[in-house]
Amino acid sequence: MSTVTSFHLGVPHSLSMRPTLVTPRPYSTRPSLKEKPKIPSIIIPPTPINTCSASLPPYDKYAPLVQIQLQPSTITPPSSALSASTASTSTSTLEPDMTRSCGEGGSPTDIVAIAELFATLKKTVATLHTTFDRLGTQTEKLAQLAPAMKADQQANFCAKLENQIVSHENTMQEVRRLLEDTIKDSLVDHLKSQVFGAIRESVAKELKIQIPEKLREQGKAHQREIVEVQTNLHNSDARRHNASLRSPSMTTEPLRPLLRPLPSALQSPAYVSKRPWAAYPSMATAVPSPMTPFPGVPTPTPLTLKVPALMVPPGSNQVFELIPPTPSPLFPRDLGSLFALGPDAAKRLLQDYGLDSTASAGPSPSIEKPRAKAPLTKTGLNTPEDSPKREEDINKFMAHIGVPLLMVPAPKPKGHACTSTSPSPKNPVENLSLLIVSNN
Repeated sequence: MSTVTSFHLGVPHSLSMRPTLVTPRPYSTRPSLKEKPKIPSIIIPPTPINTCSASLPPYDKYAPLVQIQLQPSTITPPSSALSASTASTSTSTLEPDMTRSCGEGGSPTDIVAIAELFATLKKTVATLHTTFDRLGTQTEKLAQLAPAMKADQQANFCAKLENQIVSHENTMQEVRRLLEDTIKDSLVDHLKSQVFGAIRESVAKELKIQIPEKLREQGKAHQREIVEVQTNLHNSDARRHNASLRSPSMTTEPLRPLLRPLPSALQSPAYVSKRPWAAYPSMATAVPSPMTPFPGVPTPTPLTLKVPALMVPPGSNQVFELIPPTPSPLFPRDLGSLFALGPDAAKRLLQDYGLDSTASAGPSPSIEKPRAKAPLTKTGLNTPEDSPKREEDINKFMAHIGVPLLMVPAPKPKGHACTSTSPSPKNPVENLSLLIVSNN
């Protein structure tokens, strides 16, 4: 089978023409074996050679159509290497022929330029073909890798989701246990308070029925007596210790404090309720206690065994307890602090222990002796009016706590008999001179 290639050559008849074998290249990258490539026709415009005329002959006078017989060849699939070799072969085959024809007939430079353009286009097409082949290969690889990547992502997502579900379940279990413990504790406390309240009320009702009022008053009186006996026992031990301080030079020896006496029935009672009064607002003002004492409490008076009549309201189930007595906050630490007490501190100390009232026991005869010595009262201690009262208060307090000493004012020297009785700021030691003697 032969193919006929037709060329319109723009060369005059006077010039000898030499046909050139051109192998056509199919335009499709992958042509089918059933399809036949089309025969290209190249029309090259004429160019005058060795002429100086400006006018060109008409197109009808050009050389007639030349038919070239081509040998049959098999069509092979295109490839980058085959395309490149074919292009180079065609170019190399065409260029010598054109060069030879140009050499023989003097062809113009446009034909060479067109041939070079075709060669460049062929190289470009070959390069694009190679690039498209690479892109297709990479696309196929990506298409193969996409399912694997999606499977890995789904596996990772499932693992993370399972871990999160497990952590949420653990947190819920901890919260559930915490809520159970909290609710159980609150319910137990609430039930205990309710049960204890019900038991207390029922026991109070039964005690009121079973125990008469007189017997309960006797029990309260015995309780107060027990507290008083314990207080007296403690004070006796403290007096025995304080009686061992027989020397006035033992000013740094510590004194053992005595407990204050219990208040009487007419004063603020020494009972405290185990229940807060806020739960019983109607009884908060009717029942006196250390939380709601009587207004205008008088000074302490000697102890009595009489039970307060308004200690427990009638029909109430309150449980009262006696407040244990405590020492006075003004109680001196040692003899030096005792001798340095001022008139106001000494008076308040006597009031705390109930020693400044007329019902209290009077001082011993040994303490009354300094009172008869009127000339010794003007000693310059504090002021002439307060000095004897202060000494009497301190002597009374020392006799109460068991200290066997007596404070006696020191006499003034004769040279200062006519001086003023006010204290001298230049000699404070002389103003505070005292004479401490033993009471035995």
